[in-house]
Amino acid sequence: FKFGEKIKLNQETLSVNECDDNHDGIYSINLNSYILGEFINDYSYDYHFFETLENAENNMHSLAPIQEVNGSKTFYVRFEKENFCYSIGIIQANILTPELSTTLKDRIICPNTTTILDAGDQYAYYKWSTGEETQTIKVKEGYYWVKLTTKEGCSYTHHVKITNFQSPKIVLIKTLNGQAEIIVEGGTPPYKYSLNGIDWQSSNIFNSLKNGRYTVYVISADNCSPVTKDFSISLIPNFISPNNDGLNDTWKVEFYGYKNVVVQIFDRYGAIIKDEIVNDGYIWDGKKNGFVIFPLLGTFKSIVF
Repeated sequence: FKFGEKIKLNQETLSVNECDDNHDGIYSINLNSYILGEFINDYSYDYHFFETLENAENNMHSLAPIQEVNGSKTFYVRFEKENFCYSIGIIQANILTPELSTTLKDRIICPNTTTILDAGDQYAYYKWSTGEETQTIKVKEGYYWVKLTTKEGCSYTHHVKITNFQSPKIVLIKTLNGQAEIIVEGGTPPYKYSLNGIDWQSSNIFNSLKNGRYTVYVISADNCSPVTKDFSISLIPNFISPNNDGLNDTWKVEFYGYKNVVVQIFDRYGAIIKDEIVNDGYIWDGKKNGFVIFPLLGTFKSIVF
């Protein structure tokens, strides 16, 4: 009998940690990558992988070097070389799954505002797309990512999108006889309406308005800053008595900055008396070609803004 020398390994047991980059708990490892430098210093040895120590000792049922590991798993490596007795090394593979952030989520904010993104306090290192390396950052609308590294050294990149609420749009303001109807689209209904930005109502109609300029404020259900639009109320007189008694001798209407207003006046038979385009305001003395027109229509038929 001849007693051979056993192969001397750099170490008998190697513990390796790998990070599961797709968060399914399964990671494909190449056992070959753990041999050189860890167990031996050159490839003059033959080696094979086994699932059990018994299989490794009996040199039976060897494994392919590419293995999928779920959680943790132990592999045995049998090293052989001519004129040496075999040695067995142990590879303890641990698959670490990066902890996902539960605080980082897409969100919607009001236009022209900012929000705080908080990745959570369970990470050892933070690297944001903005260059910051803190747990929280202040951002406005946009797309952001952060590379999060755990204490075990596993990293993953979390993406988050910050968008703005859609602002409502005041598309039309209808005015008639001291009433204003506000027509709104977009945003998040239901809307609230105000003429001073303080007192709000759910109705889009304002009644009993006097002559003058107004600003309407509209806010949607997301409670962001209101949108505004200016408008004017022009109360149109519906009669004139041009008899020089000092009372209602002229027909006067103010348009409060409106330009190219079409004014049409008809007699009671529908014949047009006045058809003019004016700016800001209009005064009529009840005459046509220097003579008082009689009879007039009971109401002045149309003014188009």
